[in-house]
Amino acid sequence: MTEAESKGSQELRQRNEDLIRKIVKEHGWPGISLVGEDGSRAAWLVVQHMDGDLDFQRSCLALMQEAWDRGEVRRTISPI
Repeated sequence: MTEAESKGSQELRQRNEDLIRKIVKEHGWPGISLVGEDGSRAAWLVVQHMDGDLDFQRSCLALMQEAWDRGEVRRTISPI
């Protein structure tokens, strides 16, 4: 990966992290009824890779478990 590609990748990751934080703050876990199955899965993938913020990951896990109980998370994605 070139330096420019690495920088672009880091910028994209930061934008995704900022966006998921905003969505979670405003709506809680982005479930299927809010963002569709693909959007909900994408949110999970972004949060899954936010290893630098374990507190946020833990809070999302709790929200995702609640959404799971309501059927708002695709059953092929397990929050536990």
